[in-house]
Amino acid sequence: MAFQQFLSRFTVKARIFLGFGLVLALLAVVAIIGASGLSTGTDQVVKYAKVGDNAVRVAVMVGTFNEARRNARVYSETGEAVYATKARELFDNIRKTLPQAIAETIDPTRLENLKKIGAQLEGYSANFEKVVETYTLRDKLANQQLAGMGRKATEDLASIAHSAMADGDFEAAAITGQVEQALMATRLQVARFLMQPSDKGAQDVKAQLDRFMTAMHPLEDRLRNPTRKRLAKETSELALTYKETFGQVIAATLALDNLINNVMRDEARDIAKLAEDTRNSQMAALDAMEADTVGSLKGATISGLILSCTAFAVGLVLAFLIAGSIVKPVQAMTDTMSQLAAGNKSVAIPATENKDEIGEMARAVQVFKDGLIRAEQLEAEARAEQEREVGRGRKRELLTADFDVMIRRVITKVDTTVQSVHSTSTSLHAAAEQTSRQSAAVAAAAEEATANIQTVASAAEELGASTHEISRRVQDTTRITQEAVDGVHTADSTVEGLSAAAVKIGEIVSLINDIASQTNLLALNATIEAARAGEAGKGFAVVANEVKHLATQTAKATSEIAEQISGIQATTQSAVNAIKTVGTAIGRVDEVVSSIAAAVEEQNAATQEIVRNVQEAANGNHEVTSNISEVSSAAHLTGEMASNMYKVAEELEEAGTSLGKHVDTFLNSVKAV
Repeated sequence: MAFQQFLSRFTVKARIFLGFGLVLALLAVVAIIGASGLSTGTDQVVKYAKVGDNAVRVAVMVGTFNEARRNARVYSETGEAVYATKARELFDNIRKTLPQAIAETIDPTRLENLKKIGAQLEGYSANFEKVVETYTLRDKLANQQLAGMGRKATEDLASIAHSAMADGDFEAAAITGQVEQALMATRLQVARFLMQPSDKGAQDVKAQLDRFMTAMHPLEDRLRNPTRKRLAKETSELALTYKETFGQVIAATLALDNLINNVMRDEARDIAKLAEDTRNSQMAALDAMEADTVGSLKGATISGLILSCTAFAVGLVLAFLIAGSIVKPVQAMTDTMSQLAAGNKSVAIPATENKDEIGEMARAVQVFKDGLIRAEQLEAEARAEQEREVGRGRKRELLTADFDVMIRRVITKVDTTVQSVHSTSTSLHAAAEQTSRQSAAVAAAAEEATANIQTVASAAEELGASTHEISRRVQDTTRITQEAVDGVHTADSTVEGLSAAAVKIGEIVSLINDIASQTNLLALNATIEAARAGEAGKGFAVVANEVKHLATQTAKATSEIAEQISGIQATTQSAVNAIKTVGTAIGRVDEVVSSIAAAVEEQNAATQEIVRNVQEAANGNHEVTSNISEVSSAAHLTGEMASNMYKVAEELEEAGTSLGKHVDTFLNSVKAV
């Protein structure tokens, strides 16, 4: 009640502008906070997506590099060109992906790591080309030149042995057989070195070559046949060339082994370390951005809800108070005027102390009421006087003069009252016109406010459409993230298959080891049998000893291969775990994007609620406009009543004049009688 009295100090127009102004200001703040929160959330999601995409790119590059490294190692062991081609293709794929990852990276540390990975990759690729070049050279020297010279020397020695046996030179044939055994042992040492290169293996080959060349001297001295002597000399020359060529093979083989097992291995470790550091940094950045995004969206949502509720409450309270300060006085005024029209002159005029348009109207009605009461009093006095005149009929003659004076006085008072009623009705008519004009102004202002509210509603609907579009984009992000998860699962299955293949290879290596053990036993038995045979079994004993040695080397090689297979299995398991970790991280990305989608849906619902509230405010404003129209109608009715009062006053004035004439006639008649 006190607040409504306070509002009565202001005009109706000022109250309406105040109420709608406060509500619109709060709605503007809500819109600004909502837009800011959505903008911040969108920026965070875009940054999160970029870092997540880069994390996937780095993981793909690491997997591609490991596959390229495997192909490079297989090529260095088999020399098959298909593995070299595959490795080059994989290097090219990394070169295509790396610039995009660098372009999308903002963090200085990760950017530097990616640039270092690019430099290390180029170094690794260049060293692989050296591996291809060195392997090609070694293959040419070993499989073409050394093998060709070995076959030629074997054929020459076989020809010498056959020719000596045919001529009956059994001693020369026996010496030739010993030289053939030395040549066979040399070729076996060369094959062993090529399978498992080492400094010791190279020294063993050189020592065996020296033994072979030493064995050739007695043969050359013993032979007398020119043809056989020429063949022996050619074989000695081939041995010198063989030794020189093998020196080149040693250099190429050791260089190849150093590139694969030292230089390129260190480069691969550096690349793996840089990639791991980059992935760890990306995961930490994703976690931080996730926390920031969730926090900013929650803050914007809470602020929007609080301000929306505040705007609704303020609008509701202001609407109630403003409507009460206008409608209640107008209703009371309407009821009062109805009672006045019904003849109730004792009714109190409300809102006469108000300083607004309603107060002016109430004061005008008070003047109208006072005029009616005064006219009624005059009428009652006139009736009483007439009754007294009838009671004093016999004293008419004596009282004629007094009656004449009294009647003149009454007529004068009636004239005065009529003039007062004229003035009162004129003022009341002017006040009614003023109230009507002000009511029209208020109605125009209310219609303008309604138009503004409809504009706000349209803006809120556009905000809702934008929110819906953001929700659709977030759903697209969720779908892309799910595709990434499916890709990680496929990679996981592929690496599991590689692990199973490594296990099968281990089983095959175990089988080879068993075969080598059996071969070793057979070679041992052959050595024992050759020892029993005496001198005739010496050559066979040498071959059996070499077979035993080869079986031992095979067992050792298969043991090392088994260790390498175990390392591959461990590395494969690490790759499986890493892929699962990437899958888990991408899953978390999917969960965060789903949370963001839910938050955007909630923001969309809040926007729709704002639209509904604004529409309700527009309806309330329309009701105010209707009420103001009723006030204008009431003011117009008051003006008509004032006009009627003026006409009644004129008629009363004419009646007073006529009464004066009739009194004069009556008095004259009385006097005449």
